[in-house]
Amino acid sequence: MCGIPKVTLEGTLEDWMKLQEKVANLRKLNLELDFWLDRLEPVVWNLVATYRGEVDEDFWGRIVRIDRVFGSGGGTYISGWLMNFFPYSGDHRVEIEDIPDGVVSVPFTLDGEKLKFIAGFIGANQEVLEDSDSESVVSPVIGWSIVNDIKVP
Repeated sequence: MCGIPKVTLEGTLEDWMKLQEKVANLRKLNLELDFWLDRLEPVVWNLVATYRGEVDEDFWGRIVRIDRVFGSGGGTYISGWLMNFFPYSGDHRVEIEDIPDGVVSVPFTLDGEKLKFIAGFIGANQEVLEDSDSESVVSPVIGWSIVNDIKVP
């Protein structure tokens, strides 16, 4: 399965079905997003099916693939259905450098002190599942912090 041994979908079935409904409602708004929704809907439908226990191993085996292109215009690209979340990737692949890091930074001043508010995906958590043979899982950590806004020359 593409090097990913197991996936756990967080939330409830109702959460995933609401996402499915929101994607369907986007199409009804006539925002000229069909080019993207045609790729996104099957992914969301498969996520709902997976949550229900109907696992399509072929689908999960195609989540991501790393391609290295050599020569002029080369680079390292990611392809697979995960890229369907990027609406404007015309060739259904994204250069690794173009993937957003999931962190936002906002500078502000408080009592004359230059600070920065940082929020988003700030790390990963690994834990061993209870009642398992040392099976561990990794999950993203979402958080925030305030730090000094120091400009490095």
